[in-house]
Amino acid sequence: MKNGVAISDFFRICFINKYSGFWFDIDLDPIELNIPNFSNIHLFDLGYGNISYMFIGGKSNQSLFTNVISKVNENIINNLDKEIKKNSVLEITGPRIIQNLILNAMNIKNKKDGCLVGTIDQKIYLKDHEYEFNYSKLEPKLKN
Repeated sequence: MKNGVAISDFFRICFINKYSGFWFDIDLDPIELNIPNFSNIHLFDLGYGNISYMFIGGKSNQSLFTNVISKVNENIINNLDKEIKKNSVLEITGPRIIQNLILNAMNIKNKKDGCLVGTIDQKIYLKDHEYEFNYSKLEPKLKN
């Protein structure tokens, strides 16, 4: 795999699944968060109406992250990295993978953006499911 964005996408999920923590893109301005202790996975809508990889976090060894890693690995093994010119990195290693897993569990068709609009108030989705997650909308400013 030679695409830097694809490598970064894969690394962030592997890192969080192994060590816990949060990943944020460097071009986001700092924001203050109130992270609840009761959630194992923290996902955010950063203005696109769907789960973003720009800011993501959770505890280690979560089924959702493990399944994202498996799907991305499958895509790489099947040489989909050669298809990056035809398909978006979002579809191969990026947030579309996690979106598809979650939206399938919620019986929602992933129409790209606008499928899971977050709110300022944090909300738990898929309660008592292996993919249970805390979700809210953040409105960080992108650095110029």
